[in-house]
Amino acid sequence: MKGILNIGLLIGILVACVVGVGVVLPTLSDIITKQTTIYTVTDENLGTISSVPTVVQTANYPVVAGSETLTLDNTTSSVTLTKDTDYTVVSYEEGKFNITTLGGLTGTITVYADYQWYYPEYIQSSVARLLVKYLPVITAVLLFMAVVALLNI
Repeated sequence: MKGILNIGLLIGILVACVVGVGVVLPTLSDIITKQTTIYTVTDENLGTISSVPTVVQTANYPVVAGSETLTLDNTTSSVTLTKDTDYTVVSYEEGKFNITTLGGLTGTITVYADYQWYYPEYIQSSVARLLVKYLPVITAVLLFMAVVALLNI
């Protein structure tokens, strides 16, 4: 009788685990991706400017410090800006940059940006990122160990 109860308990636990993993895993996967990924954006249009100084903002932020390349374009020519000479960083956390020169361009000038960004939940520690990235595998191993322990009851 005890063996039948153990098998029934084991089946109940396995069903609960499978249902739980099926419900939680998609959300967990999204959270893990946000916490462990740095994204790259190229040629993002930050709008047009006609005078300086002008502050522009990226669509995605926080921006990885030093990853940005800002370019001005007026359809006939373009100029890549130099940090601390042609623009300054207002805030990497908010993706804001202050354009301080038009680089000799005139007319309607469009600002383009290449940069890397991450979700605010991004984990800075490489060891912690590795643990979080493999959390589903770690969880599966622990569940397997729990099942083995129950079989030995």
